[in-house]
Amino acid sequence: MFCYTLFASVSLGLGLWSQEPHGDMGVTYKITALYPKADSSYAWGINNRGQVVGDFSISGKSESLAYLWENGTVQVIGTLSDQQAGRASGINALGHVVASAFNGGTETPRHAFLWQGGKLERLFSDKRNSQALAINDKDEVVGTFQTRWYRSHAFLWIKGKATDLGTLKGGSSVALAINSNGRVVGYADYSNDTHGFVWWRGSMLDMGTLGGKASESRGINDRGQVVGGASTVKEETHACLWEKGRLHDLGTPGKGLCYANAVNNRGQIVGEWMPEGKGVQESHALVWVRQRLYDLNSLIPKGSGWVLNSAKSINDSGEIVGNGVFRGKFCAFILTPVSTRR
Repeated sequence: MFCYTLFASVSLGLGLWSQEPHGDMGVTYKITALYPKADSSYAWGINNRGQVVGDFSISGKSESLAYLWENGTVQVIGTLSDQQAGRASGINALGHVVASAFNGGTETPRHAFLWQGGKLERLFSDKRNSQALAINDKDEVVGTFQTRWYRSHAFLWIKGKATDLGTLKGGSSVALAINSNGRVVGYADYSNDTHGFVWWRGSMLDMGTLGGKASESRGINDRGQVVGGASTVKEETHACLWEKGRLHDLGTPGKGLCYANAVNNRGQIVGEWMPEGKGVQESHALVWVRQRLYDLNSLIPKGSGWVLNSAKSINDSGEIVGNGVFRGKFCAFILTPVSTRR
């Protein structure tokens, strides 16, 4: 495995990446709660067919359950036979889902599996600690697993064989997304911080930062555009776009933590911003369209009762899934674009 750094940091500036959370982008959104009957629900991925995956919990059960949502119907994916709970993280065009099974608690081991039309396949027969986090249309899966030295490393799983993608300058790494060409993105330990990476054919490229110490790569499209977050010279975390070896500052609505989570093949980007000193329930879901930043809360019907905290994925039709607060509960949503132009 080769590791190298090749990047330039570029600030696009307000003239190009304008921070206008209430500007007219020509689109508003219809919002749909994916599973309002649940005590809590979360959405993590959507494909171009509008199928959504995530996890939910209901009264009387302490464990979360993985689900597949399609056209208003929720299907429970289930979990591995020796586990009690699950979280579905990604879905491809074929409707194949990657998920992780566990027995509850943040410190309990996870077990990566692939779901195909009701059939569950454990990715690692040795039952090592592992999480499956994304899948492309070739059924290539990425995530993180425990090595024989008890380190967590990013992996690429293809037809039953897993490849350890290694790290940068540190002990651990996580793969978060993969495109149709097999390019993988994520983040890895880098000295005392983490740096985002792009992995391709055995080489791990350091995405760099915006002048600060840390970064993360969170999403990639088929054009090779990578999105995530990176710290600036002032150690502020801004959303960023990496393209053709150059890291662009997408800005932030204000002080705090701002990340871009996903980018579709049209270059539309979604993410989130947690204001400084605030919690998850006070975060804002964001979208970048035509080089402008918008707060998604300003693009849904007034009086909807929703607070949109994070946008996690976007498909090529511009449908967005994420998480927010609705009627006092954490609730997964899907946003369907509605044109306001005549």
